[in-house]
Amino acid sequence: MLEAQEQAATARARHLSTFLTVLKFYLGLIVLLIVSALTSPHAANGNNIFLSSANISDMFRQIANVGVISIGMTFVIVTAGIDLSVGAIMGLGSVLTAMLLTTDGSNRAVYASLVLNAIAVFAIVLALLNVVRGFMRTRDAQSNHATHASRTPLAIDADIALAAAAFACAYIALHGAHRMLLLAVLWIVPFAGLTRGVLTAGSSRAGTCSLSS
Repeated sequence: MLEAQEQAATARARHLSTFLTVLKFYLGLIVLLIVSALTSPHAANGNNIFLSSANISDMFRQIANVGVISIGMTFVIVTAGIDLSVGAIMGLGSVLTAMLLTTDGSNRAVYASLVLNAIAVFAIVLALLNVVRGFMRTRDAQSNHATHASRTPLAIDADIALAAAAFACAYIALHGAHRMLLLAVLWIVPFAGLTRGVLTAGSSRAGTCSLSS
């Protein structure tokens, strides 16, 4: 009986310690916000400058880049990985965005976008088609219409992915003669960053495997 009570008390203490460990980050943020609000100067009309809408908007704009990168890094760390190329990818995305939005005519940003987006579109479309085909094969396996694996479906998927990549390249090439629209940049730059990150991860993984061998 005493042993069970001790185990229950130990379990409660462990849960409480875990809860406080997670809560301390939020408590620290709340304390920081309260102290900043209390010690903030006031404007001529008596409004708290720290709590003003202009200051809050400025803070959100300043942390936007770090916040977006942190979300992506969270998924990497949760899956027990590490990625040191986020700074390089952010720089690449910033340069591509600035050049595509402000520069007329074909330039290095357009050429880089052509290559990186072609690779990204091909890989994404091919992966999606394979996922759909895998669901179809799983469904057919439950019935009497199970199909044998062959290279023909893969070739068809590759042709469709190549067509999608060619369409993306044609779109970039046609619009590269003048400044890109914002909506076009919003899908061109993330795809370029995705390809850059995948290539960096692949090269680092290959280097790690060669060193370990």
